[in-house]
Amino acid sequence: MLELGVPSAIGREVRDREEKRPLITGPGKDRIAMVEGTGSPKRFNNGEIAGPTPEGGEEFRLQPGENNERTEKEIYRSKALETLGMLAGGVAHDFNNALEVILGFASLARMRLSATDPLHEPLKIIEESAQGAADLARSLLDVAKDHPDAKGPVDPGELIAAVIHIISRTFDRNVRIEHPLASRLPCMKGSRSRLQLAILNLCINARDAMPQGGTLVIEGAMQTFDPGDARLPAACAPGHYVRISVRDTGEGIPADILENVFAPLFTTKEPDGGSGLGLAMVDRIVSEAQGFIAVTSKPGEGSEFSLYLPAVFEQPPKAKNSIAGQMMAGRGRILVVDDEPRVLQFLEKGLSRLGYEVETAESGSQACEIYSRNGHGINCVLLDLIMPGMGGLETYARLKAIDPAVRVIVSSGYSSGRVRREAMEAGSPEFLEKPFTLEVLSQALQKIQQN
Repeated sequence: MLELGVPSAIGREVRDREEKRPLITGPGKDRIAMVEGTGSPKRFNNGEIAGPTPEGGEEFRLQPGENNERTEKEIYRSKALETLGMLAGGVAHDFNNALEVILGFASLARMRLSATDPLHEPLKIIEESAQGAADLARSLLDVAKDHPDAKGPVDPGELIAAVIHIISRTFDRNVRIEHPLASRLPCMKGSRSRLQLAILNLCINARDAMPQGGTLVIEGAMQTFDPGDARLPAACAPGHYVRISVRDTGEGIPADILENVFAPLFTTKEPDGGSGLGLAMVDRIVSEAQGFIAVTSKPGEGSEFSLYLPAVFEQPPKAKNSIAGQMMAGRGRILVVDDEPRVLQFLEKGLSRLGYEVETAESGSQACEIYSRNGHGINCVLLDLIMPGMGGLETYARLKAIDPAVRVIVSSGYSSGRVRREAMEAGSPEFLEKPFTLEVLSQALQKIQQN
């Protein structure tokens, strides 16, 4: 059985448990890896490779032309993924608008029924299913983010639960997912979305290694490395680490392939089956978090990839959660701005039921027109950010020019990344992520009017 430790971007260490012969590979400027005869490794074009090499090895080099072709291929795939991420954001906006209509009208219908009505429970199931679909879409968009989150304490239990939430709904049912319960673990420091992406990539590889089905196990534990511990890579500091392992019962990885699994563009899949960038990306994410990876595998007996990430004994910031089920009535006039007619219809009916007077606008220009005429009588504006023509941010700026004291709640079906940041920078105190419930909206209206 082979064990592969990946200490950092400087080098990668492979240990053969039976023969005890260390093999060091690492990136160079013109070459992906070097394996040569006995003696110390050399420095090639400022690419440092550290440590002894095995006997009987041979030097492996890439010619400049071949390297350029591989680099161009990697850039092409990277741009393709970036484009796919942008398209996913647009689709998510429309998808969440549709869920807003389903969730909204189901909740409105349920509000009109007594708890004993036979239709009450089916409507509640519709609401819960729509909310579940929204949570899944949100998780997928977190993975597709084009920028990392700010580094901070990340709860490993919550992170693993988020990954399981995705794969349990997207993997074939012939892959059994197990998550042994563990005691409370300390947090890890890093980008939550990047670490989630790393674990998700390992899960996808595990699934692909079991084409006929099998068992995928994700578990977390804490491990302490003392100074001088031979298992700890030289580039990593001793101390407490959180270990997140992904284990499968698949085909296993042969020794000659295991040595190259973290090399960019290396893949054993069919041309349409993989890019060879997944594990290279996992390596980079873990290195950025100052952790390392250990891999054990034996052909025919499956593989286990373990991420070791430095533990931090801090608590992650608590998410702002609304009080579920607390409907808050109100008074005043609300201007609702959204380019989706069915969303407007739900919001008009829902806000009217809460006791508000409602005026609607299907575009930013129409909203500015209405506010310039009747702004003195409007208590709050509910503004969608993603609209054709005059977008939400431009509309917000024009409303503030008309009335600097205007109260605005912004909403969007795609809140990740640039859209949310720009809304915050524009000064919007309240942001609602679609689909939101009438309860959440009622609380936001109370909060902004009280402030």
